[in-house]
Amino acid sequence: MDEFSSFVFEYNECSVSIHEEISRQFLQEWNDFTDKNDVHEWILNIIKNNGQIYVMVDKNNNELMGTVGIQYNEKHIDVLLVSTAYRHHGYGKLLLRFAENQLKKKNASDVSLYCYDHLCDFYMNLGWQMTGTMTRLDNGLLAHVLHKKM
Repeated sequence: MDEFSSFVFEYNECSVSIHEEISRQFLQEWNDFTDKNDVHEWILNIIKNNGQIYVMVDKNNNELMGTVGIQYNEKHIDVLLVSTAYRHHGYGKLLLRFAENQLKKKNASDVSLYCYDHLCDFYMNLGWQMTGTMTRLDNGLLAHVLHKKM
């Protein structure tokens, strides 16, 4: 049994209140999205294109702990977000490891992600290597491209 299966669920398995909380947090954390319809459309596009949004839920109070998106076709981790109350407790690392394991199961050998300056150290301390920078088309911000061999 996967060590994460008791508290990480696919997006479609979660309640409407968890969906609403994901939208709220994405809107709060990123200016990539302008309203909850943008968030919902982004999630549906990932799922439609052979990806998945995974949601970590606190079993004690059913609160959203964090989420991670995976685009399987592109071998790309799309987004990793840990709720403010759960930060600095190792949950981001757990979600990242979960995403890496999911991609390994799909035989991915080289995985990518994008991150902003303030998160580079987090990923690089977990074995990711910066391979370039790019300007995001969706928001015009500079992002770093990171890769990891699985």
